[in-house]
Amino acid sequence: MIVIKFDGKEYEIKNEAKELLVGEFEVLSAILNDEGKDEVASYIKVFTELGIPEEVIDSMDYDDFEKVITQLNLSDVLEKEYKQEIVIDGYTYVSYTGDDFKLKVKDMSLIEIFVKNNPNKYIGELLAVLFKRTDLSKVEHYDKEHLKHKAKLFRENVTADIAIPFIVYFSDKLIKNVKEIAKGGE
Repeated sequence: MIVIKFDGKEYEIKNEAKELLVGEFEVLSAILNDEGKDEVASYIKVFTELGIPEEVIDSMDYDDFEKVITQLNLSDVLEKEYKQEIVIDGYTYVSYTGDDFKLKVKDMSLIEIFVKNNPNKYIGELLAVLFKRTDLSKVEHYDKEHLKHKAKLFRENVTADIAIPFIVYFSDKLIKNVKEIAKGGE
């Protein structure tokens, strides 16, 4: 947490991936990735989303504003470990069995669809596809409504630090696929 003191009041804001829920992280990522906004405007929006009143930001000294920006640590996750199991509301969700995480073809295909449909808000769906509830069958796991329900659960109950290693893994695979397709066209 970062504490910003202004005009006799203190404002606490989350500044690390382990403090942000997946849904919050998606919102902040969409703001920071919006190419239509300049950098300062993007960070103003981020800080208002994190709970700093806009009038406080507007009155801040720019040097202080820059210091707060440098304290944000939204995607620097030191642990690149893939979380194998999550328990939410008494149900266990597992991302893989065995020793190592492996992305299945069907899962990759579904995640690509979610990313194409909404490139700014897909992390909940990514986790919903990867984490399978242990008491359900394969058919139930891939059910559209079940995936929608799980995406909402993960957005509201899982922190971004758990999602980031999976996002990086998926992104790496997607980039590799694009490069291989481009090579084939040469």
